[in-house]
Parts: sequence; structure tokens; C-alpha cells
Amino acid sequence: MKPMKMQRAVFVVAATAGLSLFGAGTARAAASGPYLFYFDKSAPNQCIAKIRDMNAETDELLQVTKHCPSAMIWDFDGGRRFYVADGHVYSRPIRNSAATPTDLGSLPTGEEDIQDIWLDEGDNLRAAYFAAIDPKKVTATPKSVGEGDVSTYNFEGKQYVADKLVNWGVPWMAILVELRGGTWQRMEVAPTKWEAGDTNGLSALTTPKKVKTKTLSLKEMLAASLCAGSRLDCASELPAVKALVGKNVTQYGTLKLDEQHMMGFGVKFGDTAHASPPVFIGDKGLKKAKKLKDVTAEQLSIAAAGDFVLVADEYTNEHARVFRKTGELVWSQAKTASAIWYPGAPLRSPSKAAPTSK
Repeated sequence: MKPMKMQRAVFVVAATAGLSLFGAGTARAAASGPYLFYFDKSAPNQCIAKIRDMNAETDELLQVTKHCPSAMIWDFDGGRRFYVADGHVYSRPIRNSAATPTDLGSLPTGEEDIQDIWLDEGDNLRAAYFAAIDPKKVTATPKSVGEGDVSTYNFEGKQYVADKLVNWGVPWMAILVELRGGTWQRMEVAPTKWEAGDTNGLSALTTPKKVKTKTLSLKEMLAASLCAGSRLDCASELPAVKALVGKNVTQYGTLKLDEQHMMGFGVKFGDTAHASPPVFIGDKGLKKAKKLKDVTAEQLSIAAAGDFVLVADEYTNEHARVFRKTGELVWSQAKTASAIWYPGAPLRSPSKAAPTSK
């Protein structure tokens, strides 16, 4: 199957770093934060989900799985955490990391094909994915240059007509499903284009995506720390950042940390804009700045919380490094993945350890 390409999209992010999703009266331990969620892959044949209190310099173990989950959703009102691993969907209580996970059923398609999974307003799990279609079963009649095609897709014995698809990209089918009683039921099937920048992707689906409030999606938090997200300014005209970064980039980016501190970095283009080294942190306006050490990935994910900044590999958030706003490297893990800032304080568990599960 083709590798996943990131799509430009409007993400419904339920929380941002520093915003607590825990309602009044929710029991939690007194801790200082901010909190970093990540997968620790340092042990062989294990993926350990942890939350680190950056100021207290302590880790809380959440769960141990054989392979790292490809998706995770926190339902804070429902007290549940859902995750996708080894072709199945599991749930377990947020408050009890020692609880045995509940297997909710297998995925409707290959795990690598799932593009999005969320908990909707009706408390149902929904997923969207792409299904391959034989190019010979797609006919397109161009309307005019730049206006897309009128396309007919013959898929599983049915015809689907689309007249709002872009001229570029590869034909695929976008499919929306909902989990009901352990079985995935199709909600919608739509023709689309994929595998190129700014293609229709999942936007070809017309069913509104209505996400349950007080939920957190790992995928959306990862996406929020990219140029395509809403937090980074990847088209900065600040003269100081241009002088610091130099000319070996396409354009320049900044991230305001507070009223006294900001970051500057390079921006390069492929299908879309990508934050890239070198990365600097300094005062407002970057008149005085320090270059961050050990930032070598060509494309970066950048996010801030409290007095800390997370810098990791783009999309996967592997090789996570955390710096203070002074530029000091305070934590790094080479064998990590999916590092994000976790909102609020983690719900402490009296358990000693989380059992290994699939």
C-alpha cells in the first residue's frame, strides 16, 4: 500500500498544551507540569506509553504494548482511552493503567490505511480510510484547465460520479465507517484524489465530522505542531530570523513563546511547508538568540508548553528533545515516538505497572 501523505485539513483539536481537560472535581495529583506524552521504544519488543512531568523530572507509566499504537484518543468525560494496535481497536480506563484492555474488534481495513479515527458526539467511534481502485475503472472528462474533471469511479459494482476533484493526484475511494457492536458499518463512500499535495483526500466525504467535546486525538496534536497547523508562522518576514537562519532555505518561520521569548527556524518546501534547521530561541524579536544543539532532522515538529519547547522529527515526533526557553537542552530520548504536550495533569494510578497487551 502507498505510504501516507499528509493532507492540508482543518483539524478539530479538542485541547492545546496548557489547557486542562479535567473538569471541576476530577481527582488528580498535585504536580507542576507541563506534561509530555511519548512512546518509549528503548526496550526490545515493547512500546511503553509514558507521561513526563518536565519540572518534577518524573515519568508516569500508562501502558505497555508490543507495538506502538498508530492512533490514540483520550475521552476525559468518559474516563476512557482508545488506541489502535496490531489491527485492532482497544479501550482501557484512563484512571487505571493496570486494567486489562478491552478488545473492541478488528479494523475495517489495514492499519496503515486508516487516515483518521475519532469519537463522535454520539459517543461512537468513527474512522475514515482510503481504499484502492483500479485506474482502469476510473474515467475522467476534463472540463477545462484548472477546473478539475468530471470523473466516474466504478467501485465494488457501483458507479460514483465526482465533478469537484482536482486534476492531479491518484484516484482512491474515501470511506467513512462507524463501530457498532463490534462491527464496522459503512456510513459513506466517496471518490477522491490522493498521493499529492493539496488533493481532495478525506475532504471528499460530505458527512460532517462532529467530535465529542473533551476528547484529545494524538494525531491532531501531532498535526498542530507542523507548518500546516495553526501554531507556527511558517511565512515570517521578521528580518532577524532571516539573518539568523541564512539563505539555505525557502522561507522563514517563528513561534511566539511568551511576551519575552520567541523561536526562529528555516522553512523548506516539498508538497507543503516544513519547519527545518537551524532553530534558534531568543528574546522577542530575536535580537539576542541561541542556536539549539543536536537538531539535525531535515523536517521538524515544534511545540511549546510553559517554559519548555519540544523539537522532534516531523509527522512521527521521534527523537524528541525538550529545551528550556533559555535554549538549554533538558531532556532527550533517541528512541521515542509521538511526543506531544499533554494537557492538564495526568490522572495518577495506584497501580504498580500496566500489563503488556497487544
